[in-house]
Amino acid sequence: MFHPLLVLLSTAALLQVGLATPLSVRDVAAEPGNVTSDSLEDAEAGRNCFCTMEYAPVCAGNKVYSNKCKAMCAGETEHSLGGCNQSS
Repeated sequence: MFHPLLVLLSTAALLQVGLATPLSVRDVAAEPGNVTSDSLEDAEAGRNCFCTMEYAPVCAGNKVYSNKCKAMCAGETEHSLGGCNQSS
């Protein structure tokens, strides 16, 4: 039978190692086809992108995107902050 103190120390050591080694975005989204960078080069290469859910709207190509990463993933290279101005 296991000694309770040994079990407790082993569990604490495993938890500490798990907490000391944070998962990176690359670890979480390392599925085939996912790109974990929001760089313009990745977006221009036509790769799938991994964007945060941050809401910081931008206007690109006369369309509003929830953030600049999503605009870049859609192939937009230029954007302005906020919504798009509708001129008549």
